[in-house]
Amino acid sequence: MDVLFSYYKNTINIGDRSCCPLDYFDWSFVNPCKIDLREWEKQIRSNQTHLKLGDKVAIVGGGLINRTICRLFAGFKRTFVWGAGFKNINRSDTYIKREGVQDDLTIFYYLRDYGYSPYHVPCVSCMSPLFDRSYKVQHDLVVYEHADFPIVRHQALPKKSNKSIELDEAIEFLGSANKVITNSYHGAYWATLLGKKVFVTNWFNKKIQTLKYPPTFIHELYIKNITDESVGNIYPDALKWSRHENNELYKIVKEYICSASK
Repeated sequence: MDVLFSYYKNTINIGDRSCCPLDYFDWSFVNPCKIDLREWEKQIRSNQTHLKLGDKVAIVGGGLINRTICRLFAGFKRTFVWGAGFKNINRSDTYIKREGVQDDLTIFYYLRDYGYSPYHVPCVSCMSPLFDRSYKVQHDLVVYEHADFPIVRHQALPKKSNKSIELDEAIEFLGSANKVITNSYHGAYWATLLGKKVFVTNWFNKKIQTLKYPPTFIHELYIKNITDESVGNIYPDALKWSRHENNELYKIVKEYICSASK
C-alpha cells in the first residue's frame, strides 16, 4: 500500500523536521513517500495532485492542526494524525468547539496536546536512539531558545536555538546540562526525556503548557531562583511512557495497513 508521510519537512526548525514516523519505525511493508505539508497543501489548493487518494493512507505529524487539516487529507482511505498538535493552541478552544478533533470515518487523531483529544500520543521524536546515549554533563544550566522569540537575558550562559541545527546536536547540547531554560516546545520535551529539570520562560504560545510532563514556568526576571535545588521536576518515566504510546500507535497503524492491503 502507498503511504504518504506529511509534515514540515523543508524547514530550518529542527523540531518540525523531527516529527515523521517514517524515520523511527520499520515501514518495509508499505510504499512510503515523504512530502512537505506546505507543498501538499499547495498541490491540493491548485488541484495539481495526480495521486488517486482513495486507496492510500496518510500519516501526518508536527504542529499542523488547523481548519484545513480535514480538507487536505479528506480524500485518503485513512489518515492517522500521529503525535501532531495545534499550530496555535491559543485559538484551539474555539476551533475544537466549532469543528472538533473527534475521529470520523477516515481521519483518526492522536494528538501530542495533552487533554485535547481522547487519544494522546507525544511527538514521535522520542523514538530516536539519541535518547539512549549518555551525555557528559558540562554545565549546570543552558538556554535552548526558539529563534523567533529569543530569551534576551542570561547571555553568559551556553545557548543554542531550534534553527539551523541537527537533532543530534540539539540533544547533545540539552544532555550537557543539569537544567535547561527554554521557550521551545521541543526543547522542553526533549530535555524532559533526557531527565533534565526544565524551566520555561518567555513563552509565546500556550502549546508548551500541554505537555503531559509539565516543565516549571518561571518569569525571566526570577530565573536566579532555579539555583535552588528544590525547584523544578525530573520525570524518570517520561521517555519510557512516550515510547510506549508511540509503539502502541505503530501497532495500530501497521495492523490497519496490513489488513487493508489484503
